[in-house]
Amino acid sequence: SAEVTFGDKKWEIYKPSIWKSNWHIRESGYENSFAHFERKLFRKANFVFLPVGEKVQIVFFPFKAKIEIQTEDKNCLIRMATKFAWTDSAEITITAKSPLVNKYPWLIMLAKLVAIERKQSRAVTVPTMFGGF
Repeated sequence: SAEVTFGDKKWEIYKPSIWKSNWHIRESGYENSFAHFERKLFRKANFVFLPVGEKVQIVFFPFKAKIEIQTEDKNCLIRMATKFAWTDSAEITITAKSPLVNKYPWLIMLAKLVAIERKQSRAVTVPTMFGGF
């Protein structure tokens, strides 16, 4: 899990179960989540379900070190370019003005957490696929 602070607001991004790949978001100090991320296996885009029926998608580009947060009609709001380094660093560009970016600044951290999780899960599956260990 992670805690995101922006101004005077705090949010917690957490997994409700280790058995599921979904992430939930709640305001710090509250018990109920108000948004959640659903990860679909073998799909390029995964959706974040926001309050009031809003949706954005987090799009991963398999052979490029790039992640985009897009609206439902595929307009790019935020682009993250992962830098090749020993650490998990990225260059973040806000590509379009949108009330969603101001309203939900934790979207950037959520995308980065999911990217790290994907990277770690691939590192575990590769040795077992090729008879390692």
